[in-house]
Amino acid sequence: MENNRKLYIFLGSYFGVSNYDIIKHRYFKNAISVSNSEFERIVFLEFLKKSKCSFISAPAVGYWPKKCRKITVNKKHLIPENNVSFCSYKTIFGLSHFSKKRSMWKEIKKQLSKLDKNDYKNVVVIACEAHKPYLEVLSKSKKKFGIKTALIVPDLPENMYSSNRWFYKFLKNKNAKRMYSLANKNVDSFWFFTKDISLKFNTFGKQYIVREGVIESFQSVATHNKKTVCTYIGKTDYWNGIDFIIEAAKRMSNMDFNIFGSGALDVYLSNIGIENLHFHHFLDPKNVEKIILSSDVLLSPRFSNAPFASTAFPSKVLKYCSACKPIVTFKLGCYDDKYNDLLFYPTRNNVDSFCESIVLASNSNNINWKEKYESKLSCLLVNNVVDNFIKIL
Repeated sequence: MENNRKLYIFLGSYFGVSNYDIIKHRYFKNAISVSNSEFERIVFLEFLKKSKCSFISAPAVGYWPKKCRKITVNKKHLIPENNVSFCSYKTIFGLSHFSKKRSMWKEIKKQLSKLDKNDYKNVVVIACEAHKPYLEVLSKSKKKFGIKTALIVPDLPENMYSSNRWFYKFLKNKNAKRMYSLANKNVDSFWFFTKDISLKFNTFGKQYIVREGVIESFQSVATHNKKTVCTYIGKTDYWNGIDFIIEAAKRMSNMDFNIFGSGALDVYLSNIGIENLHFHHFLDPKNVEKIILSSDVLLSPRFSNAPFASTAFPSKVLKYCSACKPIVTFKLGCYDDKYNDLLFYPTRNNVDSFCESIVLASNSNNINWKEKYESKLSCLLVNNVVDNFIKIL
């Protein structure tokens, strides 16, 4: 079957390139997470270069009233984008999943109704994570229309909720079992971010790839900062090691430290009063590339014992890699051996070792980082990964 005859329908939470600011201010009460949306954007745009595609998106904004300001996500408030259909849905906990499923199912039926039934064999529905509404729509599509299905798994289903309350734990375990059941019965092909994740699914007789994410391209820009500039982009919370960056800034006054993001420590960071530590709040994804290319050292001090650190690969690390800059990060269980020559790992889980690694990284200007990254991580260039994925669909 010729690939250009296929239609790939994505199910995900993509915000749209022009909607980040709208979604942040209209819906999010606290921290906004853009990693899933950015990954979906990069992969979808690459698919569009190769075949006919559409994206059905229910932008993820958290539950009302704790995390989301509005009871309803209304697609009328979002800026339209070619080949993307945004879905309206209720954000109320307990109702959100059903509402997402109903809205996405309505949209996928609308798209399939435009096709001749003989063309259904050329359709593949791709869920962008093991999220219950996506899996239920994917499963219904397979059963009703007989179309092929695929699932991208950035993290395990049981890791999608982090609350320690017994009620949430009960629902998490119940939903995780349901998601595994749906995936194992109704998914034809998989893309797993790590090998450990793949071992949790029934892949017998099915095809799959293991790639920890994608890199858009490798770039290399020489910096000429008066002081070494160390940059962190991501959530501002304890598990992501923000305290380590604060302590490093106190000890290393000869360097500048930038923190971009939002989260639990925003107020604290805004009033911290450390001269060489600069908190810039949320950074629009469109500006990330400019910031990391203008930095000297990139930081990702997520604790090695943080929740899900062994399975969930930090998307920021691959974005950092694309800039071909030295990166300081604690060694996580999800990092395989190809990163050993690329990343600066503190040898001990303390601030002293973290600072030592920053110094080593800042003194590595003699290394041809672009050449090193290209030699080790070309397999993760989005063009190569999407080609690998399409082969098994």
